[in-house]
Amino acid sequence: MAVTCSCFNENIRGSRWYDEFVPHFASHAFNCCDFHNVGHQIKKINLRKDANKTDRVLIYANCTSPASDQILLAASLEEQLADAAEVYDEIFPFTLCPPALFFNIIRISHMRGEASSRLIQGDSIENIFPKALDLLTEIEAFSAQDWAQPGPYLEEWLTIASAYKHTTALYCIISLQSLGVLPVNQHFDERRAYHADLLSTHVRQAMLSRRLKRFVTISVLALGVEAAYKGEGRRKWVQDTLVELSQCLGTGAPLKVKTLLREYWDRGVYGWEEFFNQPYAFMFG
Repeated sequence: MAVTCSCFNENIRGSRWYDEFVPHFASHAFNCCDFHNVGHQIKKINLRKDANKTDRVLIYANCTSPASDQILLAASLEEQLADAAEVYDEIFPFTLCPPALFFNIIRISHMRGEASSRLIQGDSIENIFPKALDLLTEIEAFSAQDWAQPGPYLEEWLTIASAYKHTTALYCIISLQSLGVLPVNQHFDERRAYHADLLSTHVRQAMLSRRLKRFVTISVLALGVEAAYKGEGRRKWVQDTLVELSQCLGTGAPLKVKTLLREYWDRGVYGWEEFFNQPYAFMFG
């Protein structure tokens, strides 16, 4: 799957906050990232040489596809990371995701694809576990305080960075548990719940900011997948938040997420692969 970013909300273009908060992309307004369902149409996207870096920003969306239906974006993980690093400055204003976490999301998706390929071929995935554990440890070691930009918007930088940290950790734990790379046991279940509770706190804070709320749909989705292990209180909050995001973003996509989450919760079989059993077209900001 590929993500194309389209600009909207011209009212904030040229504002003092906009010029300070997004200094590297002053010619574009904020966006909604359109996760297109192209899993059976695109096999490779070159992010380096033929992409118009200001008008056509592509980021990875393999996290919203089954592990067995990943898009081959480059010949190797190293090349994918190099491609992403080359256009990261253009991508950043459309996600506000810290680079270390952005690249770790790519690593998780690659690991999912590797594990799925081995399982399909009947090969062992046992030796992926140490790499997965190292990756999760690296994600958990990320410091929002060290990354956040000092100045009048420090608290907002801290909020969005923390939200991405715990979103990435949830993606890592739930998706790799779903494939058997990480075990389903009390230790990892507690780590999953820990990140979900903290993510909920940061998303609630972000939803109070008209600037940040448009960037948290992916975090709310991750909370929705994790809410399968929670009670109706968390599930209702996720649904209500998706309704609010639909109004904020001016798209019905969060309402589609809301419907799919309810169907997923009702099935009673939980996990990342269980929810993303096919590529979905979502709008994420």
